[in-house]
Amino acid sequence: MVPCVWLVHELYTILSFVGLSFLAGGPIRSMLTAIAWTLGSGLLEMVPFFRVRSTSFSELLLQHGISIVAYGIIGFIIGVGAMVQKQAKRDRLLARNDPATLMSELLEIQFALSAGETMVCVLVVDASKSSVMKASADPLVVEYSFRAYQAWLSRIVQAHGGRVYTITGDGAIAAFATCGEALQAGEAIQTDVDRFNREENRLSSPFRLRVGLHAGNVVADLEKVEFTEVIDIAAHVEGASPIGCVGLTDVVAAQLAGYHFDPLTAKVDGHQVYLSRGQTQR
Repeated sequence: MVPCVWLVHELYTILSFVGLSFLAGGPIRSMLTAIAWTLGSGLLEMVPFFRVRSTSFSELLLQHGISIVAYGIIGFIIGVGAMVQKQAKRDRLLARNDPATLMSELLEIQFALSAGETMVCVLVVDASKSSVMKASADPLVVEYSFRAYQAWLSRIVQAHGGRVYTITGDGAIAAFATCGEALQAGEAIQTDVDRFNREENRLSSPFRLRVGLHAGNVVADLEKVEFTEVIDIAAHVEGASPIGCVGLTDVVAAQLAGYHFDPLTAKVDGHQVYLSRGQTQR
């Protein structure tokens, strides 16, 4: 093969390979593009005129096999870099409130949320005046007690068939498939908190809790969409409920026929709120 022709061929191959891999749009597509391009360029060397030296067909296959693997890995790496650059550019456009980018982001979110809709009962629990509890306590004691508190909440939620989606120092958000399971978990929390304060809490101040329940349709996964209307209302119900009680909306109460609840005078987000004091009866 004429040296200058070979040099042009190699430069063209490398530059084209890098460019196409970068423009492919993602690691997997870049890797596949690199493999396809390597196969295409390798076919040229099957033509005697483009061969650098005389080699057997089996040697050519081995060389091209190694090239495919090597270029595939390089293409994957280039694709990762392209994806990072694309995301950085998108973030810059979002920060500048670019109309086209904002509309694209909105459509992607709407598409993701439309993938599924589930009826759940959300439980929100929070410790009253937790900042006061921590103010004069030893930091190590605070850390120990609040970690124990979080683990205790998780155990109760899981024991009643629920799933904790968010847990913080002061409380948690959990979801249940039925309102009955959520109510039982809320009442178990309020019933067992005295034992927890005696046996596991190392702070001088006891944990005094409020619990709120609300049910409704939730789209997508609560871990990805935390601020849904259902969670928002459950949090407001929790805040309006007296310490030691489980507050629940009329939507939840309607699913619990045979239970007795005390009505709360004020409505929350347009919903009648009821209170369970841990002594509901069927």
